Amino acid sequence: MPVPDAAGGPPTVHVYRRVPRGHSKRLGLVRGWKYRYDPEGGPTERLRWPWTKPDSAPSRKPDDTTG
Repeated sequence: MPVPDAAGGPPTVHVYRRVPRGHSKRLGLVRGWKYRYDPEGGPTERLRWPWTKPDSAPSRKPDDTTG
């Protein structure tokens, strides 16, 4: 979230991450979300969709003798 500088300099960027508010007792489902301030403001995580495959090394063909 960019915040303008009062002196006219470059805006300050504040980073907030979405975190689970809590989980249901029976199924363990997320009950809601809240935003938590991240003072370090590191790189964002990639979205992890349930239908995507995990990152892995490039696959080789079975008859490939190189490497």
